Amino acid sequence: TSALTSLVADPEAPLALGWLLDSAQATRLLLQYARPPAEVEPPSFVDLIEAQRTQTPDAVALSFEGQAVTYAALGADSDRIAWAVRRALPEGGRVLVHLDEGPRYIAALLAAAKAGATWVCTTPGTPPRRLAQIADEARPSLVITETATVGELQAAHEHASMGWDQLPMVDIDNLPAVVQRPVDAAVHRGQPIYVVYTSGTTGRPKGIVQSRRSFD
Repeated sequence: TSALTSLVADPEAPLALGWLLDSAQATRLLLQYARPPAEVEPPSFVDLIEAQRTQTPDAVALSFEGQAVTYAALGADSDRIAWAVRRALPEGGRVLVHLDEGPRYIAALLAAAKAGATWVCTTPGTPPRRLAQIADEARPSLVITETATVGELQAAHEHASMGWDQLPMVDIDNLPAVVQRPVDAAVHRGQPIYVVYTSGTTGRPKGIVQSRRSFD
């Protein structure tokens, strides 16, 4: 009716100018229904791994030096570590992960993400002075390590201004075999998920922060 009314009112007007809607309807359409769609956050990498854990628990999640780790095993290991991290850091924080490469290393990173923490990785065999520099710069609130590498952290203590002995330490070799599955921490996608440090060849190592949104 709006189109007919406009054409009757101005018979010489081109058909293309005949409005199908009156002004009120057009305004409502433009302002109410033409809004951009609400942004939907994509699932995080933790969500994707946990979904696979539920759907295909016996499928292989990781392969390392001939060792195959299923989604069920990876999830259980990360739960054990996340349980310990959440107990020590209920509000999250920076976590220094000092572990050898392998499935337990991946489980520790997954655990830190579940616990709402930001991980800072160092490699066993890192010179004590460099390890101390990274720790002094990152100021972690907790250390995830294993029995074999505890001595390296103690050696770095001599060069660090922060006190290693004052930090809670999660030794993944001494965790309960079974824990209650922790509730993932509430996080937002803008939070940092990890800090990686440069080689420091031109001076002190510099940290580069990666957010959860860009990582996922």
